[in-house]
Amino acid sequence: NQPALADDLIVATDTAFVPFEFKEGDKYVGFDIDLWAAIAKDIGVTYTLQPMDFNGIIPALQTKQVDVGLAGITIKDERKKVIDFSDGYYDSGFLLMVPVNSTIKGPE
Repeated sequence: NQPALADDLIVATDTAFVPFEFKEGDKYVGFDIDLWAAIAKDIGVTYTLQPMDFNGIIPALQTKQVDVGLAGITIKDERKKVIDFSDGYYDSGFLLMVPVNSTIKGPE
């Protein structure tokens, strides 16, 4: 498989999102870190992790300061308008409960 981008990628990651990406000692670890390492090996690219605040990842992608955003980024229509996503790989199962008599009747 030939990578579509340069061989050495800059990968933005929010390292405060346990268990997906976090710093343990002087090493970055977590589910997303392991998944990306396997993908990078499979497609034959090297990379450098660029830790940053979650709110900076999408702007960094938009301005081409980084090549990949590695974080628990929920796929939303408004985000899909400005960045490309991989296929989703984790369903958070996030739920919200409200009292029966609440005026909140749905996600809108």
